[in-house]
Amino acid sequence: MKNKWIDTSQGVEFGIISLGDYFPDLDQQIHVSQEDRLLNMVKLGQAAEEMGYNLFGVGESHQAEYISSAPELILSHIAALTHRIKLSSATTVLSLHDPVRVYENFATLDLLSGGRAETMLGRGSRHQAYQLFGYDLRDYDELFADKLDLLLALNHDQPTTWSGQYRPDLDQAELYPKPLNNQLPIWRVVGQSTSSAREAGSQGLPANFSYLWTGSSLFNKRVDIYRQALQDHGYSVDQVPISISGALFIADDTNEALALAYQQMQHTFKLIHGINMNKQDFINARSYKHPLMVGNAQLIKDKLLYQYEQFNYQRFTFEIDNGNRQHQVHDQMARFADQVMEPVKEATKS
Repeated sequence: MKNKWIDTSQGVEFGIISLGDYFPDLDQQIHVSQEDRLLNMVKLGQAAEEMGYNLFGVGESHQAEYISSAPELILSHIAALTHRIKLSSATTVLSLHDPVRVYENFATLDLLSGGRAETMLGRGSRHQAYQLFGYDLRDYDELFADKLDLLLALNHDQPTTWSGQYRPDLDQAELYPKPLNNQLPIWRVVGQSTSSAREAGSQGLPANFSYLWTGSSLFNKRVDIYRQALQDHGYSVDQVPISISGALFIADDTNEALALAYQQMQHTFKLIHGINMNKQDFINARSYKHPLMVGNAQLIKDKLLYQYEQFNYQRFTFEIDNGNRQHQVHDQMARFADQVMEPVKEATKS
């Protein structure tokens, strides 16, 4: 597949995502400074390019546990220090922002990076941000739909005339600057909701499916709904890519990887949710059919190729710094790049 979103002639794309976790270090239980945490994210973006990854993504959050409230600014810093790697939000919480400003920000990033900017759009899972930005959570779905409609209109054609419910109307609006190739690559994030999958397909948007803990049957259902919606609305399934996002932990021994990954992810999960993670997911993850990308290099390769056979994805992205163990992150990225990435790319060239 080769189009405005993706090129798989050299195999599926692999990306690294940082959500900007800002928790006490798992080992020493101390915080690094906010400055150091942000600069660590920039260094991750540089390292991702050096190791051959195709994309680096930065999440957006507005709460104490996460440092990344302005992903476009972090990405612009990375853009100045890199040359090839694609740069994406992961995600832009579109419901909180003016689509005009989102377009302008990412168009600017696209020009500064030489055409490497992308955006993934979502509603956001942390609802406190709605109050922070002055929105009513009861408008959760309507806000996103209204703002997505405007952003897509702006990205499709200008001047733009548009009317909606949550911002003033536009009459022959022309925005500047324009992206390098006149349109931004826009992806739709699909979480656990089948309605999100259906909406993304009906709009012809490439979908980024979150796949952290759910079993394959649930994931398969969302992909099927999405691709059926593509077909129902006249889009070619063969021309609209999907991406999968998950966690990664790789070690020489699968049991060691599972134990360390559980410790690290449990640290984050309990701080955020106040409860323990389900250990059964990690027990089940010894199977190559389980979606959790934890294990030795061979198991990770087997998992990725199995998921490719099942879903024919074009991109896989990993949240790499879950748990905020900065000394470990580069080792994980390097292990995957050296031991897994190239064999999977070779097997998935199209």
